[in-house]
Amino acid sequence: MKQLLAVPLILLILVGTTFPATATTHPDSTGLPETSIYQLTSTWTTQDEATVQLKNFRGRPQLIAIVYTHCGYACPMIVQNMKRVLGTLSDPERAQVGRILVTMDPERDTPKRLREFATTHDLDLADWTLLRSTDTDVRELSAVLGVRYQQEASGMFSHSSIITVVDADGVIVHQQPAINRGIQASSDALRQLLNAAPQ
Repeated sequence: MKQLLAVPLILLILVGTTFPATATTHPDSTGLPETSIYQLTSTWTTQDEATVQLKNFRGRPQLIAIVYTHCGYACPMIVQNMKRVLGTLSDPERAQVGRILVTMDPERDTPKRLREFATTHDLDLADWTLLRSTDTDVRELSAVLGVRYQQEASGMFSHSSIITVVDADGVIVHQQPAINRGIQASSDALRQLLNAAPQ
């Protein structure tokens, strides 16, 4: 596995915790904080078959979750809760927030399948990006985000359900369970980032 970020692992699995949002003051800087997920150099494919790296999403806060499209319950709930978080923001605020879904099932979740998932869940692909990569790269990112998953014999996955808020430089500022929990803390974390951003 590639060298992970210089962050104590305990910080990566603290769910429902707000982290100091201090890395958004220099969005144009070429240097990234050591704790940025954008330090990862993995290559990803979008639902439109574009090739990107995580650092391509630098510049604005992002809501991120790891899901898979064949999931019957938890993953649709994750997406709905992400939409609920965004729904608490004003239109101008919402326009400043990116939305990323990463599949933990890259073997089955082709770009075409990701596009179908987006259509099924009414995700505007002008705002949402769905990503796939190798299993190794997905597991690396999931470790950084504190998301655990395991494929069962049935082909389904048991997995943790977490929504992550990162700042414009890819530093984790908040994480929360995505199932049966309130959304206000994630909304507050995003609004704090947006209010702190240079005008």
